[in-house]
Amino acid sequence: MYKKIKQFLTTYPLAKAVSFLLAFILWFYINAGVAAEAEFDVPLQMDNLSEKLVHIGEEIRITVKVQGTKENLLTVNSNKIRVRCSLADAKKGQYTVKLSKANVSVPDTVEVMDITPKEVILNLQSLK
Repeated sequence: MYKKIKQFLTTYPLAKAVSFLLAFILWFYINAGVAAEAEFDVPLQMDNLSEKLVHIGEEIRITVKVQGTKENLLTVNSNKIRVRCSLADAKKGQYTVKLSKANVSVPDTVEVMDITPKEVILNLQSLK
């Protein structure tokens, strides 16, 4: 049995080395270039809200689905993703904000695939 293993390992070593190298390159190419997805839960940032208004209620969180290579996704975390909405024309009471991919900023190495929810209702009250 030992002789057969030794014979297998020592015959045609160049062909075996080339085959192993090609297999490794193919494995690396497939794994490095494959697009993967990840989801991040990030807070909604409210820009341009009047100093006389305040949002009442829990912090609103948005789920952002991004796509990129596995390697690029390893460098992304929820601190590098922003979901912003402008409340410049907001008034007291319930205010509906429609969200889209345009409201999301992510690193250049990944792409936004989806956000959830696409609409949020804010409860804005006057400061006293």
